[in-house]
Amino acid sequence: SSGNQPANGRSQIPQADFHLKNADYLKSSKCYLLDLCYNPQRFDSWAGLALAKSKRIEERVNSLDTVGNTARFVQRHGGPTVVCYSQACNLNSHICCLQEQFGLFSYGLGSLTSRYRYSQAQFDAASSGGSGDDGGCATTLDKSVLLKQARTSFLACLNLRGEEDDAWLHRLMLAKIAYKTGGPLQDSLSYCMQAQQFLEVKGVHTN
Repeated sequence: SSGNQPANGRSQIPQADFHLKNADYLKSSKCYLLDLCYNPQRFDSWAGLALAKSKRIEERVNSLDTVGNTARFVQRHGGPTVVCYSQACNLNSHICCLQEQFGLFSYGLGSLTSRYRYSQAQFDAASSGGSGDDGGCATTLDKSVLLKQARTSFLACLNLRGEEDDAWLHRLMLAKIAYKTGGPLQDSLSYCMQAQQFLEVKGVHTN
């Protein structure tokens, strides 16, 4: 083994990646977590764990489970997923697709938080824990903080290599965030126009 990391610690990333590719997000999360026990500074494991956790939330939201159970799951796992993305970006902030995923997740999580608050009873049930779900702990999800993080991530994308492919998306999301946060209307319109220009370059008609 290298350093003080046991040999079985090194095997966790290939196994975690295998489970992730096969959409077994719970098993992949456990493997990434185990790898981080051996090397808490490993970027690949933080990024993989963030993606696996966000996919689990996406699966639950798209499932036929009750609103209360889904709200409980999102409340329990949303905050820790944000932490995983933050740790990955702290270790390497120059990967455009990671910043994009962090931005999309933060924006989506903010929207879910608002949606579940319309049903206060279910949201209170989510905050109280319950149902014996695995791992994680309930955390307070603040929409304004999540939108601020989404904005930071998409702004970071604008200056990163590889941004060209989804340049329109990053600007569209910045337009939506500016609108939702009550920013100047001119900012939203400017980002929308930029997004349209990038789509036209790609040959996509927006009319």
